[in-house]
Amino acid sequence: MNLNGNTFFLLRHGQTDFNAKNLIAGLVEESKENPPHLNEVGEKQAREAAERLAHESIGVIYSSPFKRTMQTASIVSERIGIDVLPDNRLREVDVGVLAGKSIADWEKYFEGKNVLTEGSEGGESLNEVRARVEDFLNDINNQYKNKNILIVGHGDPLWMAQSIFLGVEGEEILKTPYIENGEIKRFGLSP
Repeated sequence: MNLNGNTFFLLRHGQTDFNAKNLIAGLVEESKENPPHLNEVGEKQAREAAERLAHESIGVIYSSPFKRTMQTASIVSERIGIDVLPDNRLREVDVGVLAGKSIADWEKYFEGKNVLTEGSEGGESLNEVRARVEDFLNDINNQYKNKNILIVGHGDPLWMAQSIFLGVEGEEILKTPYIENGEIKRFGLSP
């Protein structure tokens, strides 16, 4: 992917109680009155990320519209003085019937299945997540030139974004490192 001189920063939202308990949040929690939000650790992670990003000349911030990502993005936004632009293509993976279940349940469900091409019942596959993330990245990359762009998102969509930046495809995607809560990955021009 030609980055048009842009540098992309991927920031996974800070920790929520779902993360701390190894539960899969997915999409369903956004329909409840109190969707997962950053816990104390997650707020600290977001503040620390904001401090690291304060020196990166970020020109634009995009975020998933979910509460936990918008909270993280808002903490960064407040620190560096850039508004947050929500984009639904950055939303969490739809895990269907696995929403609210444990990571162990997820592993058992997908045993012997290809997670790239198969989603859980009522959910989407990683290839489907990758396609919408790639659509987003292409739009944003074509819109800007020589800009530092922050993307605040969720584990799986950012994992797919990372694979796009690295030019990794197929089964190799599953070998790329997963982005942890509050972690920042940088792709583009070196500092």
